[in-house]
Amino acid sequence: MTTQNFNALKNQLITSEDFSEIFDFFFQNFAEHSSFYDKGEPSKNEMLVHTVKAMGKKCYGENCKLSEYRMTEIEEQNFIHGTCFLDGNLVLAIYFTDINVGLASISMGGAQFNFVHLKASRIPDGFGIQFPMEKDMTIN
Repeated sequence: MTTQNFNALKNQLITSEDFSEIFDFFFQNFAEHSSFYDKGEPSKNEMLVHTVKAMGKKCYGENCKLSEYRMTEIEEQNFIHGTCFLDGNLVLAIYFTDINVGLASISMGGAQFNFVHLKASRIPDGFGIQFPMEKDMTIN
């Protein structure tokens, strides 16, 4: 989990259209190392909260409920990762705060997952949220 790994992950988020490849890189280079979970503090990043809520509304409707929001921020790498639930469906998210770009994997029931590319920006009245690309995936 070097700065080089974080930069490689960030570059993949910007350039790759293969979302499963991005999560594979994250798991192999970060999540599979127990020391990774010792880094960071609970995230209070408003932009990511608003982005996740907007994603929930898009996937599950206006009354979607966000719960068990557990995101960890590694401030020196401008990186947030973690899980939450949208209407009881598991969400895994990775997000870089310096470029406001991330990726989420959303359980759609059973073995069906949607990948959602996240992009956010600050605008005068709050936040501008975009979901430039989405892909479905079934896990066998």
